[in-house]
Amino acid sequence: MKFALVNPAWTFEGSTYFGCREPHYPLELLFAHDQIAAAGHHSLVLDAQNDGLTIEQVKGALNCFEPDFLVIPTAGVARADAVVRSSR
Repeated sequence: MKFALVNPAWTFEGSTYFGCREPHYPLELLFAHDQIAAAGHHSLVLDAQNDGLTIEQVKGALNCFEPDFLVIPTAGVARADAVVRSSR
């Protein structure tokens, strides 16, 4: 199976999030990547926030990888929804 793990480019506009507001590595996705590999599956980690990827770039990478599952942390729901809608 193929898993795409996406850290979307996010902002805090309109957010009540009290955690770290600085860009940081998506440790939960990196951990998931290791667990997926250990189970014998393939994964792709896309860090749009830290790598400055646009929605179109993420969409292109997802289309090339053709994942069976798409995982997006909930902190980026607004932008993640745009990726999912634009990939259809």
